[in-house]
This record gives sequence, C-alpha cells and structure tokens, in this order.
Amino acid sequence: MRTFKGHEGRVWSVCFSPGGTFILSGSSDHTLKIWDIETGECIKTIPLLWIPYEIKAHPTKPGIFATANANGTVTFFDFREVLSKK
Repeated sequence: MRTFKGHEGRVWSVCFSPGGTFILSGSSDHTLKIWDIETGECIKTIPLLWIPYEIKAHPTKPGIFATANANGTVTFFDFREVLSKK
C-alpha cells in the first residue's frame, strides 16, 4: 500500500495516467497533482481557478484527460504538454 500526501484540501478524484506510471489527483485546494506511482513523489502541481471534482482519461487518445469542475465546466489537458512545462 502507498499513500500520496501533499494536497491541502479534500481529494475528490484520482485517475491513472496513460501507461499507468503516474496518478493524477484533484483536490478542493484548487490543484491537480501528478504523482509517481513507484516513489509516491509529487512531480507536478497544476494550480487551477476551480475545484476539479472528477478526472477521466480519454479512452482512445492516450495522454488526454479531462476534469469535471465545480464551476460547471469541463477542462481538457494533454498529459505530455503538462509534464513538459516547468
């Protein structure tokens, strides 16, 4: 068992990345976090203007995921683009 610690608010959703190397988590602290499954380390925090209530990976386009948000919107992300930004 591994616990991923780092959000400052309630975690609403998690999703495996393409290939299962990472976990994405969405929290009431207005962030998405990308975690390394092997180490439990947070490798990227994505600040948001909304609370991401749910995260889903695209079923036929590896690398694309979406969040369903508390502000009534849906936002799409490209996993590769998110990881390449510093």
